[in-house]
Amino acid sequence: MPVSDVLPLAEEGDSNAMHALCYRYLYGEDGAQKNYETAFKWCEKSALTGQSSSLTLLAEMYYLGQYVKRDYDKAFTYYKKAAGKDHNHAQFMLFVMYNSGQSVEKDIKKAEYWIKRAARNGNPQAQKILRN
Repeated sequence: MPVSDVLPLAEEGDSNAMHALCYRYLYGEDGAQKNYETAFKWCEKSALTGQSSSLTLLAEMYYLGQYVKRDYDKAFTYYKKAAGKDHNHAQFMLFVMYNSGQSVEKDIKKAEYWIKRAARNGNPQAQKILRN
């Protein structure tokens, strides 16, 4: 669906449409030019509704410093919210952060918990690590 068709839905408050715009502007897909500022705006709006994929993309923006200043604490907060909604990439990133002590105290037990949960929920990176 073109951005021009998704935009009115997002403006009416449809969280899935807001997420679609967040994703499209973040990655420059489906006819949208890559635009981190616009992506951030839609990610934030969608995340406020609890949309797990938008929470994860917002976390990614903070984690990578895309449009916003890199902030691992904010990234962790958003990953944690999305992980609680069973978003497997957010769960994998909690593994990464606990395993390395990034923004949190290094905690191997919590890292193990999150990588197992991410793998059970279908995260291919987590599954690969656990196989090796």
